[in-house]
Amino acid sequence: MSDKPVYLAGWATKDFSLSEIEKYLLSYKPPIFEISKDLINKNVSIKDIYRLIQNMKLKYNFEISYAGTTDFSDSSGIPFGDYLNYLSIQASQAKFLGANYFRIMVGGNIQSLVILKRLKEFEETISPVKIIIEIHGGWESSASNIKQIITQTEYNFVIDFQNVVHAKLSYQELKYLIPPERIQYYHSRNYSDQHIEDEESLAEENEWLDQVQNHRVVLWEPKQINKNQVIEILKW
Repeated sequence: MSDKPVYLAGWATKDFSLSEIEKYLLSYKPPIFEISKDLINKNVSIKDIYRLIQNMKLKYNFEISYAGTTDFSDSSGIPFGDYLNYLSIQASQAKFLGANYFRIMVGGNIQSLVILKRLKEFEETISPVKIIIEIHGGWESSASNIKQIITQTEYNFVIDFQNVVHAKLSYQELKYLIPPERIQYYHSRNYSDQHIEDEESLAEENEWLDQVQNHRVVLWEPKQINKNQVIEILKW
């Protein structure tokens, strides 16, 4: 594996206690702190997270990405107007926490005009927080739709290496389509040589990151181990 620094994705910290989050931030000083909405909806108060973030920012500077759960295609089976009201709950949390970014997942493949209109509506709700789109196997996972995002919006991307493989996208095509400055950060299932969770994406991941020198923030997102195993691997 590359010697790039690797930090934790929101999925990896969603079961952390407040003290564990504080220890992670102090120990690793991540340039981006990705917060899962599930962290807030479980046993950690959003007010306590807010206070911790404010305290940490007195010690060092970092950006915040709120990892929302979104579906701009099927809108979870409810009218999109009502779904947008639901998303406004997450938008309010992101704004309260001072998020720089709101990580979305687009959902399934429907007409591009519908998707782009819905994204624009949510953009008006979430502003000034910036939308970033994770490659996740939905509408955003085709060359033509990626081109539309790049040419018709200002949204940046989260490249999840395993999702790219599962979406049957070509890494070479993605490198050609997406300028490095439009990639906000990366998700990886693998952590150095200590935890290899997705062999299939490993070689492409290393090759990709070796070629991208200015955008090397990688967030580790293991799905097959629990928080205690994550902490053990980090060796706090």
